[in-house]
Amino acid sequence: MLNENDNIIDVGTNIGSTILQFTNLSGEESRIIGFEPDPVNFKNCQKNISLNKFKNIQVFSEGLGNEKGSFQLIVDKSSNRRRNRVSIENQPGKSSAVINIETLDSMINREKINRINLVKIDVEGFEMNVLKGSVKLVESQSSIFFIEIDDNNLKKAGSSSLELTTFLIQMKYHVLIAENNKQIDTNYNFLNCHFDIIAKPNQNFN
Repeated sequence: MLNENDNIIDVGTNIGSTILQFTNLSGEESRIIGFEPDPVNFKNCQKNISLNKFKNIQVFSEGLGNEKGSFQLIVDKSSNRRRNRVSIENQPGKSSAVINIETLDSMINREKINRINLVKIDVEGFEMNVLKGSVKLVESQSSIFFIEIDDNNLKKAGSSSLELTTFLIQMKYHVLIAENNKQIDTNYNFLNCHFDIIAKPNQNFN
């Protein structure tokens, strides 16, 4: 899906393994921007980036959602920080950190990015919130979205795979299962689903 000088947003960068692959596949004119709010993951990500010579990669230590504010990041297992998740309510007894959340639309304006070709979102159930904070970008029909959907995680955050898919279809995107390129719609059985989707604007669908 990538062309040489595409601009890419990586929401949920973790320790940087995916964003480094994006950068490796991109040209020098690309802007590769990541978001990783977990302080431990962010530190390890910065270390991994420093081991490479890329000059067009930048990662922010904040998360993305549907509104600006401070939220609780739940750490279920300190040995597996890939499963960290944003909580919309206090969860006593859980290891956590307070993180800052921005919207993708406001970040695009702040960083003066005039073109975004691909947005990858993997945030353990907070994906719908990220999309709600990206309405201007979604409406522009200028970007392809690569999104992890886990119905159980989405429901914990007050959403669902059906809501997310419906949102994208209403915004005139074709939604495909990434593994097999099968197009899905609102009649799909999302119960307990866990897979990646590709959402392509109508004009980019082939």
